[in-house]
Amino acid sequence: MNGRAGVLPAWEGRLTEVERNLLALYVAGLPGAQRRLAICAAAVALLVFAAANVHLVAVAFRSQPGCAAISPDRHNC
Repeated sequence: MNGRAGVLPAWEGRLTEVERNLLALYVAGLPGAQRRLAICAAAVALLVFAAANVHLVAVAFRSQPGCAAISPDRHNC
């Protein structure tokens, strides 16, 4: 629920405890094939989201200049 330091967002506060329990009961109440499909779809969505975040972090690091000026008289080189 707290996320993973810059990799996954925190989900705290997006669903109340009651909503999380209702969602868990809903998925648990699905017939076998639908339950497996729902769990697989959630896993695929999580993987796609994680891959997109990794890509964004990689692009951000590649776009950083080799030497950034901290102030006019100091450089971070």
